[in-house]
Amino acid sequence: KLDLDLVDITENYLKFEMNRMLSEQENDRSERATYIDGTSWYKVGWDSLDNGYTRSGDLRVEVLLADQVVPEPGCKDYRLMNYIFEKSNLSVARIYDLYGRIITGADDAHGMVPVISYYYKNNDGIVGRFMYCQTTQQVISWDEDWQIRKVRRCKACEAINPMSDYCHNCGGTTFKFTNATVEVLEEDLMTIHNPYAEGKTDDPNAGLQSELFLEKGSEVPYYHVRQLPFVPRVSVSSLDSIYGVSEVSILLEMQDVVNKVLTKVADKIMKSGAVVTKPTNMKFNDEDDTFKVMKVKTAEEAAMVQTKQIQADVSQDIAGAQLFYESARASSGVTESYQGKIDNTATSGKAKEISAMQSAGRLESLRVMKAAAFAGVYELMFKYLLAFSDETRAFVKTLPDGESEELMWNKYMFLRKDKYGNLYYADDFAFSTDPAATLSNNR
Repeated sequence: KLDLDLVDITENYLKFEMNRMLSEQENDRSERATYIDGTSWYKVGWDSLDNGYTRSGDLRVEVLLADQVVPEPGCKDYRLMNYIFEKSNLSVARIYDLYGRIITGADDAHGMVPVISYYYKNNDGIVGRFMYCQTTQQVISWDEDWQIRKVRRCKACEAINPMSDYCHNCGGTTFKFTNATVEVLEEDLMTIHNPYAEGKTDDPNAGLQSELFLEKGSEVPYYHVRQLPFVPRVSVSSLDSIYGVSEVSILLEMQDVVNKVLTKVADKIMKSGAVVTKPTNMKFNDEDDTFKVMKVKTAEEAAMVQTKQIQADVSQDIAGAQLFYESARASSGVTESYQGKIDNTATSGKAKEISAMQSAGRLESLRVMKAAAFAGVYELMFKYLLAFSDETRAFVKTLPDGESEELMWNKYMFLRKDKYGNLYYADDFAFSTDPAATLSNNR
């Protein structure tokens, strides 16, 4: 009960971030890739280079195709995967800018090389990343603790120097990156609570009370993401694989037969038409493309010139194509009412509505699987925000009456103490999305 306001703010903030990051083009790409291949992947990550005066980095959500991701064999639950591979193409210049590696022997004229990224859980349960160029077998980077924050320390005195070229403590010029386990608070953390809502008083007008949670200078542990940054989206679930069943593969055989039949119909129609019969020795004198002159000597020869119509019978072919089409449509669960066509089986508006609802019910599993994938994406987004977001983030929520409201979100809102005084981040929330909800209140 105490987390209701916190959950409401987080829902609105995650929806705000998703609407900002995942464009309509990327979402459409995911829709088509999922139904064609049976599976697409969402990759959630934190881009520390996308920083500015008000933020230390930003979330990233990418859509990857089925052939770009190779999961752990035999694993059906993506949350339990121990490793995964990602295939991508990077430019030689980009690799040098990010990792300082010079890739030699790039075959592509534009300097693009295939890169394999191997994400895995190390002995501590933290995700590491190993990257190499597939063609040249050159190692690009290897970070054993990829999902842990790094701090830049002087090699001589261990002082933290985020940006300077020399150490502000000893003047050293050599630095190293080490794992950051705790952070020091720069200001006091206050908590606001309602004694009436908590059951500590019977007075509903008691009002809100604030108290000190942590003092300035206290050490707070960093949150660690212990999950691979990939979430699969399947079309139709498979019983023995993490991959889904392609919608296209279900209709492919019948669609192929329909195409062959319609090609045969087109050939018959093109070959049918009017032909002229004449004696063998009689010749045409063509005046132009449309007006032809024929010279005859007698009335008998004129009677020999006749026009005959050759009519191809395509009724059986069309009936067969319609049969296969109806069979394919029935396999996909789409009715004429659902397509907006005239449905003779629906004799009233209510019957037509029920027919469309029944068809939508057969397609509901596709929406449920998409909602399940987005629930996993929202969960990873939340965990990355807890791990890497330092500042308070302001966002805008649109109220039901159309007005806008500005809200604030901060990771310290989820900071808790156990009964022994140990600090931890509360991340044991259940994530789900409502596939029947509209976009404005979709969670």
